Amino acid sequence: MKAPMNRGQTDFRTALPASGARSGAMRWAIAGALLLLSACGGGGGTPGDTEAPTVALSAAPGTVAEGGSVTLTATATDNVGVSKVIFKDGAVVVGEDTALPYTLSVTLAAGSSGVHTYTAQAFDAAGNTGVSAGQAVTVTPAAAQAGVWDTSTWDNAQFQ
Repeated sequence: MKAPMNRGQTDFRTALPASGARSGAMRWAIAGALLLLSACGGGGGTPGDTEAPTVALSAAPGTVAEGGSVTLTATATDNVGVSKVIFKDGAVVVGEDTALPYTLSVTLAAGSSGVHTYTAQAFDAAGNTGVSAGQAVTVTPAAAQAGVWDTSTWDNAQFQ
């Protein structure tokens, strides 16, 4: 027995053609439903969240010698919530943090002297992203260590 219908309502179970045509029509109905869900902000992420997070970055110290460390600290906010912050040196990802406070300590290897520009990119659950302004850190060459000379045998040295 069929469920009672309201006046003017179409029973789509019987409105579809039989056999092979029904599967094609069903595919169109499913595609239409998915399109409607995506247009309404449904089907994944946070429904209707289109606002990107905002993020600011600080880097300390601003000048550091090779072998030293720089601490990156990001302040990120979003209307729904921040899911993670990634830290980049130029285009290279150097780390990420998923909990407050969003920080990362980067050790600068030998041979990395020059200016490094760091940025932070914040993500929310809906996939929206925000990027901070760049923070420049100057890396100077490590100071050469003076050698230690043993001069105790110099008095008896013979030169040829």
